Amino acid sequence: TLSLHDALPISMMKDCMKIFISGKEKLRAMFLTTGARVCLTTDTWTSVQNLNYMCVTCHFIDSDWNLHKRIINFSLIPNHKGETIGKKIESCMLEWGISSIFTVTVDNASANDTAIEYLKRKSRDKVGAILDNEFMHMRCCAHILNLIVTDGLKEVSDSIVKVRNAVKYVKSSPSRFEKFKACMETEKIQFKGLLCLDVPTRWNSTYKMLEAAEKCQNALHLMEEEDGYFVSTLFEGGQGRRGLGPPTFEDWENVRVFLKFLKLFYDVTMRLSGSLYVTSNMYFQEICGIQAHLQAFSESGDYVLSAMAEKMKMKYNKYWGDLDRVNLMLFVAVVLDPRTKLDSLDYWFKEVLSVEQATRMITKLRYHLDKLYDHYDNNGGSSFRVHNGSDSSTTIDESESSDNSFHFMSKFQKYRASKSDVESKSELDRYLMEDVEKMNVNFDILNWWKVNSTKFPILAQIARDVLAIPITTVASESAFS
Repeated sequence: TLSLHDALPISMMKDCMKIFISGKEKLRAMFLTTGARVCLTTDTWTSVQNLNYMCVTCHFIDSDWNLHKRIINFSLIPNHKGETIGKKIESCMLEWGISSIFTVTVDNASANDTAIEYLKRKSRDKVGAILDNEFMHMRCCAHILNLIVTDGLKEVSDSIVKVRNAVKYVKSSPSRFEKFKACMETEKIQFKGLLCLDVPTRWNSTYKMLEAAEKCQNALHLMEEEDGYFVSTLFEGGQGRRGLGPPTFEDWENVRVFLKFLKLFYDVTMRLSGSLYVTSNMYFQEICGIQAHLQAFSESGDYVLSAMAEKMKMKYNKYWGDLDRVNLMLFVAVVLDPRTKLDSLDYWFKEVLSVEQATRMITKLRYHLDKLYDHYDNNGGSSFRVHNGSDSSTTIDESESSDNSFHFMSKFQKYRASKSDVESKSELDRYLMEDVEKMNVNFDILNWWKVNSTKFPILAQIARDVLAIPITTVASESAFS
């Protein structure tokens, strides 16, 4: 017989499984009933036991214009090969009743290229595939930003290593940490946070480490004076290499320049990594802002700052300099933001490209916008019904109207179109002709489309799919934390 101590965990586990199965059945029923098109993020990870895990997160906007994020897979996989990833996503779709993927957001690992090609090939002929899955592959912009900033870090790498070693020394034993706290009190430093070590391959954790260390600079200097082992240990190094010693005045100056510079990129990463709000419409303005800052910093009189910016510009141009390489759905998201529409892209293209290139980009974008609009118009678009203020699952169906009334309304609409230039224009044309909304930090883009979905029913279906696109893999990656 089980003791109460043993029985409680088993009972809790059973309850958790019941909740999970119930939630899964509801979500699967929704996917099967509506045929909802979804966006996915996926990431893989290897544990310290050398076990390979994969997480798949599903993102979609429901019929009441609420954004959802659901982890639909967290499991062991035999390897990180592209075909393995592709097949796992395919089986996951079948398990959850998902019939169509709009985009899959992944990092830049070559295996993910193979996985996306596998999914494109397997689902190209399925009902709900958008333009032969041409725009399925979405590259994680947080990963690209990580590559860009990591290149810039190399210019101040010695200063970073010195600070990292100092932090490592303080945190290496309880007695050293107690000495450090005494130094903090002596220097009357009011900082309530704690020194933290970074993960060298994650620049944002390096930023947080340096941010905390810079606030404790005087305490670290005092420790350097009072702890006889501090300097000798930092000069000893390890693994056959001589250490660089404690941070100097010049190193701390580099750190301050670095923090001022990197805060911009840290803030951008935080904004773009959100999963509880729409991010696809933010992508373009954020990378434009990064480009402008890099240009300004590269022209700075500060050597360290300009050197960092120049290295980062090279990496930026590799991934984002060629706008033809950017997934066009991210430009479509800008157009579907009623505060920006097509005019903002027209303006920015002319700012950063030649007149000829800007004209070509706008022409290319408008061609694909029309193509996308026609696809939704001719194929019924997303299977989610347009919310009409009552039951979110209801819709006006031709089969629900009598043949006579349907034919009358159809002929009447054609008559109206022939009498009016405005009526004869497509929803897309009419949407683009209207004035943009005022810029407002509290603007709720999903609520705007909810209110205007009856006015632009086809565009609303496109917006529901495009605005659900997550532009980073953070939603899946963070599950491993």
